[in-house]
Amino acid sequence: LAALVYPLKVFSQMLWLLLAALVYPLKVFSQMLSCLFGYGQVPKVVFSERSPPYWLDSVLSKCEGLRRPFVQTWWAPDGHLQSIVHVLFTCKPRYESEYVEMDDGEYVCLDWHSEHSMLAGDSPLLIVLHGFSGCSQDVWPMVDEGARRGMRCVAVNKRGHGEKSRLTKPKLLAALDTTDLRQIMTLLRGRYPNASLVSVGYSAGAGLLCSYGNQYGEDSFVDAAVFISPGYDTVKLVLDDGGMMSAVYNYLLTFSQKQIIHRHRDVLKERIDMMAAMKCKTISELTEHVYCHLNGYHDATSYWAANNPMAGLRNPSSPTLCINAVDDPVAPYCNIPLEVFEELPSMVLVLTHAGGHCGFLEGPSANEWSCRLSADFIEAVLELKSS
Repeated sequence: LAALVYPLKVFSQMLWLLLAALVYPLKVFSQMLSCLFGYGQVPKVVFSERSPPYWLDSVLSKCEGLRRPFVQTWWAPDGHLQSIVHVLFTCKPRYESEYVEMDDGEYVCLDWHSEHSMLAGDSPLLIVLHGFSGCSQDVWPMVDEGARRGMRCVAVNKRGHGEKSRLTKPKLLAALDTTDLRQIMTLLRGRYPNASLVSVGYSAGAGLLCSYGNQYGEDSFVDAAVFISPGYDTVKLVLDDGGMMSAVYNYLLTFSQKQIIHRHRDVLKERIDMMAAMKCKTISELTEHVYCHLNGYHDATSYWAANNPMAGLRNPSSPTLCINAVDDPVAPYCNIPLEVFEELPSMVLVLTHAGGHCGFLEGPSANEWSCRLSADFIEAVLELKSS
């Protein structure tokens, strides 16, 4: 029986792939035509009925991107292309790097916008956190947008991330370990005591920022927060029955993480099996072989249960905007907890029909729509707080 079933299974998979190869170009072509003719959809806004009137009158009404249709870049019309272009075609950043020593003697790289030193001491301070396997280069569009609005902007490279980072100790922090972030926030609050601190987190960086706000509450120093393409329930995303995340993107993110680990192999090999780590093909496997060993977890299940940002999402420390795309191939729409936004008065969810994962590219030059919306939201919240 097995000899009969296996060929049928292989044939069905090949047939599915063939159909997908035929249908996908047609789908992309139709989306291209729609974009070229300017057809888009006004983003959907989800918030609680218990939200105070200022959400509409003083904050959301000043977010220009919510009042017009979002029309994605015509040559990157679907979620896959939006996600890929965002990663591969970021402009070369203009950063000034600062290395900050953590309490354990390790150094973390802060990349400041090159014009930050020309600003007044009370200028708003924007802290941007990158995604799962990214670095400061990935978030340059947000840093640059904030700088154009008169904010002092800095991108935080997570420990070991980025070409400039060099580990001196065999330690990579768990996904929601806020140890380094707390020290950085405290340092910046002391350095700029009269500035409003605001923060934007991309993908896994959004989860870290969410956990930080939940852990420190009013003492987090953050006056407004924006989460771009957060994954929400990471247990469902990467663990349950293989996870909601596409197998292809799971593999790609794992590969990117392995590059980070390989770059620091001389230090990390003291505590992990490098050969086993390099053979991992999924986030779950890599968690077992690397992050569990480095952070004292028994297995991937216990690790992601402890590093799930959903708990923090229900306890925001400041006004928070979440931006997600329905066609996100990494953090799927079905994992968005709509009920949370319908319950909590200080959180707003903006849903676009397109944009992929952290993309949200519009216009022929592929400008990041989410950056302008984030800056609009932050400015509106700060203006409200100062009035």
